[in-house]
Amino acid sequence: MIPEPHEPFDINRKDDSIFLLGSMFTVFFLFLL
Repeated sequence: MIPEPHEPFDINRKDDSIFLLGSMFTVFFLFLL
C-alpha cells in the first residue's frame, strides 16, 4: 500500500503548522503566568 505523495504531505504540513501554533501559544501562556 503506497500512499499518494500529495495527500500525506498536505496533512503533515497542516498538522505541523497547528502544532507549531499550539506550542508557541502554550509557551507564551506559561511565560505570562
